[in-house]
Amino acid sequence: MIEIKTSAYWNREVKSLVNDNKAVAVGITRYPPKYELGYELSGVIKELAPTSRLLYSNSGQGQFKRLFFEELKVNWSMAENKLIDLSERFSGKTIFLLCYENILKLPVEDNWCHRIMVADFIKSIPDSSMNYQIEELRLKTYTNTLKEIKPQIAEQKTCKDIQLGLC
Repeated sequence: MIEIKTSAYWNREVKSLVNDNKAVAVGITRYPPKYELGYELSGVIKELAPTSRLLYSNSGQGQFKRLFFEELKVNWSMAENKLIDLSERFSGKTIFLLCYENILKLPVEDNWCHRIMVADFIKSIPDSSMNYQIEELRLKTYTNTLKEIKPQIAEQKTCKDIQLGLC
């Protein structure tokens, strides 16, 4: 079984777990953060990031999810091979799939992000060669974490801008 958690790059609980050698951090964005993470990324799986075309499509959540799932179906074999490789290289440690979005700050109706859709997609795979356990790591220290990183990400406005390297 591969244990996967999703979260934001700036989550200091991820930082602690990675630095304590209990987990590995993997980006699922087109571009890595420009700010200091305080931990090392063990890889990037761009196949689990939406394309630029989709990011700027101005789609609502339903249409975005449908189109993104189509992209994930095309890219899943390569992405799964990378997940399996990471799991084997890091002796079954928890793999954190990370992006930029702070889904907790959004209004409930807008509380979605591509990493949540990646988790939904992985949960929906009937014929996966592996058994996955996947969930979002919720922040226990949300307010303090934001105070610490806010100066570093002040210029970085949206997930779309960051992924496309516009910040």
